[in-house]
Amino acid sequence: MQQLPNENVKLSTLAFTGLGKLTIEGYVRILSKPNRETLKFLKKQNCCYMIIFDKAILICSIVEKSLFLEYQVLLQDCIITDENDFESFTITDQSQSDEVWTMQIVEDGDDWIEWLYNHINYREKLRLSQGENLVNDTEEDVEASIG
Repeated sequence: MQQLPNENVKLSTLAFTGLGKLTIEGYVRILSKPNRETLKFLKKQNCCYMIIFDKAILICSIVEKSLFLEYQVLLQDCIITDENDFESFTITDQSQSDEVWTMQIVEDGDDWIEWLYNHINYREKLRLSQGENLVNDTEEDVEASIG
């Protein structure tokens, strides 16, 4: 797996699961600002992501391609219920009142790449066992999605 650009900033990796209409598994990174190469990398992973930066939340979904284009709307629908507690906090999507994402820190440093690799492999095996096709985006899809 390729390494993401390291801007010499310590980043934390978070795992999250979704409850309600959508069941979402993936990871969260804390970034000072969204990075084009980072988003391109995320887009290729066939997973769902939430990126937190400057107290804003960017939700990137690979399962639903349109979420990449709708993240500004989703930003308005999401709140952090305890933004000072990064050990454990909940984000509620107010547009879907029955959907709550609870997140927890997995690990710090660069080892998240290995964790993500294993996590994605697990998700793909699970989806294939359920007879679902994986989403395979072309480079053009990626470029269009991240502007």
